[in-house]
Amino acid sequence: MYCNTRKETERVNDFLIKHGVSSNLYHAGLSTELRRKNQEDFIFDKTKVIVATNAFGMGINKPDVRHVIHYNIPKDIESYYQEIGRAGRDNLPATALLYYSQADVFMNQRILQYNQEEGENTLDSTQQHRYQSLERMNAYAVSTSCLRNIILSYFGEDNDTACGNCINCKTEFNTVDITYEALTILEYVESLNQVESALGKVRIIKILVNGDDSEDPIQSSLLGKLNNRSASSIKTIIDYLVDHRYLIVDSLNYYVLRLGDKHLKSDETLEMTTRDTRKTNRRNKRKPRQSKETSGTRNAQDEDLYNALRTLRTTLASQAKLPPYVIFDNVTLNELTENKPQTKMELLSIYGIGDVKLKRYGAAIFEVIEEFMVENS
Repeated sequence: MYCNTRKETERVNDFLIKHGVSSNLYHAGLSTELRRKNQEDFIFDKTKVIVATNAFGMGINKPDVRHVIHYNIPKDIESYYQEIGRAGRDNLPATALLYYSQADVFMNQRILQYNQEEGENTLDSTQQHRYQSLERMNAYAVSTSCLRNIILSYFGEDNDTACGNCINCKTEFNTVDITYEALTILEYVESLNQVESALGKVRIIKILVNGDDSEDPIQSSLLGKLNNRSASSIKTIIDYLVDHRYLIVDSLNYYVLRLGDKHLKSDETLEMTTRDTRKTNRRNKRKPRQSKETSGTRNAQDEDLYNALRTLRTTLASQAKLPPYVIFDNVTLNELTENKPQTKMELLSIYGIGDVKLKRYGAAIFEVIEEFMVENS
């Protein structure tokens, strides 16, 4: 689980431990010795979860990571792509979960601003790229498009076929006509920009929805024009306009809104897609995701064998002072459970088992399988 700051890492780790989760932490503020110990405990499966800053993971090849969770939004898509790529390296299904909050985006922006102030206080090409990268990461987090295709597009590979596996592909969406609201918002932002003024989202909502003239520096005729809409619905529409480049957030100037590089004509129709939670929940209940890594595709007896073989792997790994996946990975565990080999030739046909591992571990594997067969005959 990735967090953006050391303080957040410690808070989340304490929360998990308090609720009975086998968890540990990793960040640059720990001593070298403690970082090494916590890292090895995770690699050797002594700890099930590690809560870390982005200081963790470089050079680590643990193939059986099943979940990568980002508790805070990363600073760019490159970092996110690299970090989620640490899951499922054994070619079994894995999950990447991103928690999104605009507060995290603002925190990342403040970090960039602080770094700029500590330097020459000028916006060079490198700093500008960092701000743009953060905006692209934010757009990814709120998008309703196929998430895999967004990442592919970011790295220059266009693909029109949806993956069918990400949360957006599995979500039912409703379409809402927001043309009137969007044109009103864009017209007001344009009016501000024409007189070299700009406001943030909260003040614009107060002006257009609440009709608060004390907030309006230009005394616009649009004051209160959206008073029959809720503040939350207009906030959602503004976020949508930012996501689709009709508006941009000027993170270098108090997060005010400015016109983006896309334009909405008065005779165009703009529709916004929103999640239909009720339909999506029904859909996911009808089609639960299953894999060989979960007990959903194994009966109770085979689950007992899988756990027995997994225990054997842990024992052998402990004796050899090696990570469990070096003994044999989860794909091998699955094939052993499914095929239940009882001869050397059958065992050699299992993925990941060669002459060396047959010689080292064959007898122990046969013993576990034989015991299972006797108990369930």
